[in-house]
Amino acid sequence: MLVKLLRSQVKRLVENNIILKLIAKLKIPPNFFSFLAVVLALPGAYFLSQGRILISLIFIGPALVWDAIDGAYARTAGKTSQFGAYIEGIFDVYVEVIIFLGLVAWNYSFEASLAMMLSLILSYAKPRVSQIVSVKDVDWPGMGGKFDRRLIFFLSLILAYFFPSFDAIGRSFDTMSVLLYLLSAVVFIGGIQRMYFAKKIIEKGNL
Repeated sequence: MLVKLLRSQVKRLVENNIILKLIAKLKIPPNFFSFLAVVLALPGAYFLSQGRILISLIFIGPALVWDAIDGAYARTAGKTSQFGAYIEGIFDVYVEVIIFLGLVAWNYSFEASLAMMLSLILSYAKPRVSQIVSVKDVDWPGMGGKFDRRLIFFLSLILAYFFPSFDAIGRSFDTMSVLLYLLSAVVFIGGIQRMYFAKKIIEKGNL
């Protein structure tokens, strides 16, 4: 419930952001920012693979921000298009996979691979249904969506930087490892919710 409220507040803030309106006057193509997110994710993932969290955040932070608001920028600039939405979705996946691969190369091969696999499966839920029945472009219910994943991931990096490990129930835990498992759990639950929602759509024939 808290995440849903935060998601709506962030969306409202982004949609009415004066900075986006000023940038829109420069008439920069929306897909440029989608591509920029991918470019920024590359050095971010490299530094992440070296365990240099703070430096990686300099690149990953803006990458996640641009990756999240490119659609809002397109609407603000009045340059929305079906192909633009398609490209945005593709670049979203690139950014996510690149960052996860940085974690895989660091020291979290299993945890990051698990989270990446579940995230990709979750992202495929809606496109797969659209191959079977007609699906309107609306937000699906369920947790673990793009906003949720980016929020958890960003907070995980910050927490892991300040608190690399913690003690609980008589043993020491690696913070990043635990948070990646938490991310996987959230995405897994979201996947179950989406499968249930997809079942209703398919049985009904359309949304």
